Amino acid sequence: MESLTRHPARLLLIVLVGVIGVVVALGAAAGAPAALAIGDVLLRWAGIVSAVALLVGLAAIGTYHLQRITARDAGWVQSVIILTSMAAVIITGTLVGFSPTGVVIMPADLSERPFRDLFRVIYQPLAASFLALLAFFAMSAAVRASRRGNPEAIVIIAVGALLLISSAAPIEALGAPLAGAITALDEGIVVPAARGVLISAAIGALVTGVRLLVGLDRPYLDR
Repeated sequence: MESLTRHPARLLLIVLVGVIGVVVALGAAAGAPAALAIGDVLLRWAGIVSAVALLVGLAAIGTYHLQRITARDAGWVQSVIILTSMAAVIITGTLVGFSPTGVVIMPADLSERPFRDLFRVIYQPLAASFLALLAFFAMSAAVRASRRGNPEAIVIIAVGALLLISSAAPIEALGAPLAGAITALDEGIVVPAARGVLISAAIGALVTGVRLLVGLDRPYLDR
């Protein structure tokens, strides 16, 4: 705290962040009318600042990749793909989009047909492919660890292989005993483990928020 007293601007910023966090938390949790009104204004300000920061980031990314394309640097083809994809998403989501039912001018929101089709045709297959690669990468890492006699890796391999087999084939085709074992494994281990991860993440977010409010963590300050 002594170092903060030597920098009044930083101390003022920490106090301001803490007060704003408490006001927004009171409005969301307690429903205090004054806190709700102030929190609504603060959230609108945060949205405006985020939008401006997004525009600045888009401008910086566009300038960087245009310079690479103009100079024909190594990997300039990837820059063309990035800029084309960025322009397609922005235009489809904000200006004009094409769909089987016709042309949509100025979509009302991101759930409109053209933007939704763009995500369904491009984004969702890419996301599924990356998740599949992540699953096989995790399995390969577990296999490499099992070669060293790691018992945890052997358990991961066995459970992962069982889940892959059960998800690839209909559970009824595996037979009643194996189907019952998979169901018991899912309900007795997978679901509780997922709940534990979610609860741990919520507690971690709560602790991080409290540390931010009291000024123990200050990621918004320049180091």
